Amino acid sequence: ARNYCGYHPGVDGVFADAVNDLLACGAVIVDDLDLTPMTDIRPSETIVMATEFKAGLNKYLSKRQVASCVKSLADIIEFNSANADTVLPWFQQELLEMAQDTTGLDDSLYVEALAKCQTLSRKGGIDRLMSEHRLDAIVAPTTCTPWLIDWVNGDNRSGGSAGPAAVSSYPSVTVPMGYVQGLPVGISIFASQWCDALVLSYAHTYEQYSRRRRAPGFFRKPLASKSDPRHIC
Repeated sequence: ARNYCGYHPGVDGVFADAVNDLLACGAVIVDDLDLTPMTDIRPSETIVMATEFKAGLNKYLSKRQVASCVKSLADIIEFNSANADTVLPWFQQELLEMAQDTTGLDDSLYVEALAKCQTLSRKGGIDRLMSEHRLDAIVAPTTCTPWLIDWVNGDNRSGGSAGPAAVSSYPSVTVPMGYVQGLPVGISIFASQWCDALVLSYAHTYEQYSRRRRAPGFFRKPLASKSDPRHIC
């Protein structure tokens, strides 16, 4: 799925090596395919996640056998607001507030958004691509290299392919495909409903052949000498 590439040249280079590994394993590669982009799915997915988050969290909190004044999402938002200096020093709670504004799993807005998510990710997405091109599975880079949380801009990752399989609830697995300047990146293998065993078998074969994973290590930064002006006493 080439439209889920292109956000980082280093990741694209490693992915090219992964495709060559797949070819060496005997796979037939059908390239330059476009899967439904997440920009099309995201508006409906956001409604679904916010609605289900509120419903699920409220159900969980209402059944906790612990004495607490926090029994709903509304209580969490109220607590955070009352203790903003302590619990919200960097980021706010706009996602919680968005979820609180939803009106339940019977709301027509939620029902329509859920149906659109399923159509875009399943019939018009993964299933369409696999049927049109007679595919057994779809591959794409899993995501960018690991990133740091930016205290100003927040979660600033640059791309990834987890969305379509996650929204469709279809099987997906990621395995190591290499490194970009020492940082690990993965390849995702996903397919249509009930293809779990097939996806796992492809991932296992690729992983055993490529052997791209390296055990993580710990790197010690040499201490500055006492004569070095950077030395800290």
